[in-house]
Amino acid sequence: MKTQILFTAILLFFISTASSGADFFNFDSLKNKEDQSISVFPNPLTEKGIIKLQLEENTDVLIEFYALTGQKAKQLKLENLEKGTQQINIETTELKDGVYICRVTTNKWVKGKRVIVKQQ
Repeated sequence: MKTQILFTAILLFFISTASSGADFFNFDSLKNKEDQSISVFPNPLTEKGIIKLQLEENTDVLIEFYALTGQKAKQLKLENLEKGTQQINIETTELKDGVYICRVTTNKWVKGKRVIVKQQ
C-alpha cells in the first residue's frame, strides 16, 4: 500500500512538472505556459467526455489514462493535430469506476489531470 502511494505521488509530480526530452530543465520552455493547457469535462466522466487541448504548434498527441496503481488503462494516439484549440471526444465505457490520471503528451510537453470515472 505504501509503495502504491509513493508511486502515485512520484507519478503526479512528474506529470505536473515534466516537459519532454532534453527540455526538462529548460525554463524558457515555460514562458508560454498559457499556450499549453488541457481540460477534461465533464468530471466525473460517465460513458464519454471531451478533452480540450490548447496547442502552441502542430503536434502529435498521446492521451493515456492511468489508474492510481500506475497501471495504464487506456491509450489514444492522434497524429498531426493543428495549432490552437482542439476538442477530442473520448469514450470511457471500458474504464472501471475510480480515479485516474489523464496524461497528455505532445512533442514538447507532458501534462496531467485527475479524472473521476463513474459509470451509470
